[in-house]
This record gives sequence, structure tokens and C-alpha cells, in this order.
Amino acid sequence: MDSSLTALLGFLEPRRAVRRSLALATIVATSGSTYRKPGARMLIDADGTACGLLSGGCLETDLLERARSVIETGLAATG
Repeated sequence: MDSSLTALLGFLEPRRAVRRSLALATIVATSGSTYRKPGARMLIDADGTACGLLSGGCLETDLLERARSVIETGLAATG
């Protein structure tokens, strides 16, 4: 899955046009061997669609749940 800024913007634009809320997940720090490094981003829609990957797949389910909560409450989440 493409996590480039171009891909993220392509995912964002049609959703922004209809004012859909999205969550942006960003890796800010890592320890040891990791799939992605700090600065990696993933945009997540409340319907579960996403653009980008932050792990080899093992964290994405948790990220989707957290993203839905962030979109519903408007409150940022960490950790």
C-alpha cells in the first residue's frame, strides 16, 4: 500500500470535497527494528478505509478502532 504524500493527498481530496472526517495516524518514535520509521503516516476514514500502512498489518485493526473514536469524539489519541 502506497504511503507517499501523493497517495495520501489522493485519498484525502475526494473526502475533503464532501467534508468527511478522517484521522491521521503518525509514527513519532520507534524502538528497535520496526516496519516503518518516525514520520510515517496513515489516513483513516470512519468507514474503515485507509491509505498507508504503519505496521506489517498487526496494528491496523487497533488503529482503525482508535481512528473511529478520534473521528467520533474529535479528541486526539496517543500511544
